[in-house]
Amino acid sequence: MAETTQALFVELNSLCLDSNYDKIVETSDKILRSEPSDPDAIHTKIVALIRLEQYTNALKLIDSPTVPTFLREELVFERAYCLYRANRLQDCLDLVRKEREDTTKSFGSDVERSLRHLEAQVLYRFEKYDNCDQIYKELSPSAEEYEQGELRANILAVKAAAVANGEKLADEMEIDISSDSYEVAYNVACMHLAKGELDQAASLLEKAKRHCRESLAAEQYSEEEIQQELAVITAQLAYVHQLQGNSAKAIELYETVLKLRGTDTAISAVASNNLMAVKKNRDLLDAAKLYRLATPSGLEHKLTSVQRRIIAVNGALLSLSMSKFGDARQKAKALCDQYPGDDTPYLILAGISLQEKKLPSKALEELQQYVQKLPHSLSIHLALAQLLIGQSNLRGALNLMKTFVDSVSDDKPYQPAVVSLLVWLYGQVNEVDTAVSLLEDATRFWKGSNNERPILKQLASYKLKCQRPQDAAQDYERLVKADPTDAESVAGLIIAYSEFDPSLAEQYQQYLPSDAQVPKSFIDVDAIESAFGTTGNTKRMRETGTEGSSKPKKRRRKPKLPKNIDPNVAPDPERWLPKRDRTTYAKKGKGKRDIGKGPQGAAVAGGGLGGTGSANIEGRKSVGAKKETPPDSPQLTAATQKPAPPAQQATSNKKKKKGKK
Repeated sequence: MAETTQALFVELNSLCLDSNYDKIVETSDKILRSEPSDPDAIHTKIVALIRLEQYTNALKLIDSPTVPTFLREELVFERAYCLYRANRLQDCLDLVRKEREDTTKSFGSDVERSLRHLEAQVLYRFEKYDNCDQIYKELSPSAEEYEQGELRANILAVKAAAVANGEKLADEMEIDISSDSYEVAYNVACMHLAKGELDQAASLLEKAKRHCRESLAAEQYSEEEIQQELAVITAQLAYVHQLQGNSAKAIELYETVLKLRGTDTAISAVASNNLMAVKKNRDLLDAAKLYRLATPSGLEHKLTSVQRRIIAVNGALLSLSMSKFGDARQKAKALCDQYPGDDTPYLILAGISLQEKKLPSKALEELQQYVQKLPHSLSIHLALAQLLIGQSNLRGALNLMKTFVDSVSDDKPYQPAVVSLLVWLYGQVNEVDTAVSLLEDATRFWKGSNNERPILKQLASYKLKCQRPQDAAQDYERLVKADPTDAESVAGLIIAYSEFDPSLAEQYQQYLPSDAQVPKSFIDVDAIESAFGTTGNTKRMRETGTEGSSKPKKRRRKPKLPKNIDPNVAPDPERWLPKRDRTTYAKKGKGKRDIGKGPQGAAVAGGGLGGTGSANIEGRKSVGAKKETPPDSPQLTAATQKPAPPAQQATSNKKKKKGKK
């Protein structure tokens, strides 16, 4: 028996060198049949099961009573890793934090670093980016050279995810993109993408694709494996093209990702969702197929909460577009329960009521209920204002937005969209001074930011529209001093000056672009006038025109009437029909050709036994019978019917032709 076990261990060692994990499991089982508690065989089998991604079987083996206690204490990292890969994240985090200190004392700092890396991965999955970033910072100073590249890529991934989630981590590190690592280039590109810097993101993603292909090809990877590794970069690059408005290129790249075999389900789900979004409502059946690809089972652990929410929202919108109102309402209510602070599901519910019942009042009633749940939701207030404006309730929309502005304390009252809407509403109800005051407050609020210039332009334009050229000129002067090349601001300043000081307007004409200054000699007034249609009274213009320009009128000839026409008699309405189609038409001849034709045995009106209660033979009438016309029956006036000739007996003998006399 000992010799057999020794031979199996020799075979097991050879299989480990060849990385033949299936055979390793089989050989380990052979050893464990004779030695159930052999620590080397147990440990080797656990590692092989992990390599085969059989994490549940590995956990069962670790928890088996045949495993020695000392070995179970050594397998803390293996157990935690299996819990992590089995998506039992909370159990993994609890185990790491509980056993990390004792494991470090017993097995050294290497195991501790592995556990810390695993803890950071779990925190990343829990979207606790600040805590995750802190762990990586603690590991960075003592990292070995081989560990530095991976650690740096992970730190950048955490920062990119935080920015995409609307967070900002403290003391952001300097970004060095000179590295040839495609992971670093990809994560830096994601950071630029989250900040809205699309051109930089696209450039870095192209660099990441190039470095990825070169590095994997140098390591003898197959083309299929290279394409699978490139899938995530390609999908992200497609998203950048989608944001840039290049829909055709985005669709091409998304379809390339979806055609690959063996692509990670998370990447396929994101690509399917984005492809459905970029195609919009072109093909709802195709969109339904893409949505099924974006929602496979077991995907909830691979996507972030933001990604899961977006896919779920698109599912509700797809059902609404397909007029599946019940399904759309069910999905929207589930979103309300899952994301109570998100206003999008409430807007979908209001949209369902509006599209299903075609009643704006019903949607308005629902939104008024939803605004009580989310009183600080700008989207719901804007939707309510839109419905009120659609019902011509401008004062109600204005009061609604004023209440919202007074209730919030952040930058929402001065968002460009809110300011524009309020200014328009104030103008509709003739509160011009209030609109100007709001624009001035917004300009002061956004001073020194990117929104200052658009708000100031709106203020100057509104003052000019309200016949306040001097105030508008002051605002346009600020804009021109800040940027003399802004042709729009220069033109506004010239228009404002022309209202009260034309000489100043002429002075600022030199600031206009060269193509905007056209000499009068180059202006063809006749060509400009002829380019537009006539707007005056054309009849009056013809009357006042010169004699030579008017054409002589043609005399209309009187119609010629027949000589024998009687003007007192109405013309026959059937005169245009052929004679054979008129009601007064009667065939010539004795009608011998019609003998035997017609209904056989049916009652004919005006004759036949039993048809009217009496026989009418050859036009003979009953003695003393006087025919009366019912008072309500129509009268026949066009023609009278003649009695049909008596039927003749058909003979089989042919008539002889008579000779000429």
